[in-house]
Amino acid sequence: MSHDATNWAIKQRGLKPTTKIVLWHLCDRFNADFGCFPSQVRLAHDCEISRATLNRHLDELEARGLIRRIRVIDPKTGQQRPTRYLLGCEPGFAPRGPGQVEGDSTNPFEAGEAETPCLNLTQTRVSKMTNPVSQIATLTL
Repeated sequence: MSHDATNWAIKQRGLKPTTKIVLWHLCDRFNADFGCFPSQVRLAHDCEISRATLNRHLDELEARGLIRRIRVIDPKTGQQRPTRYLLGCEPGFAPRGPGQVEGDSTNPFEAGEAETPCLNLTQTRVSKMTNPVSQIATLTL
């Protein structure tokens, strides 16, 4: 945890409350020596929101130039490795401009080859929303 990073997050103005909570939890997971690599499951749990909602707030933070996500795909297995979150308070941070992508051609997310996550329930593995109350009621009837 970095106190400097969390203080930086608190000082940000003009954000929706949930967006600010996401930024704060990212900064809380930041380590000055190693960076910031929390999983979406961990962040969603910490912020008490769904992964789909988390992604919308991460998009907002990235659009405002407060964070930058670096997605890494393992070249041998093709599996996604933990996402690196660069924070605006880190030395040398430079937000991406509109339409600008990282230059690593081995990373399909950064090279623009992979599709971006879709929030449509029929097309994603992330937004499988269920209602536990109705499921329990159905089981007990």
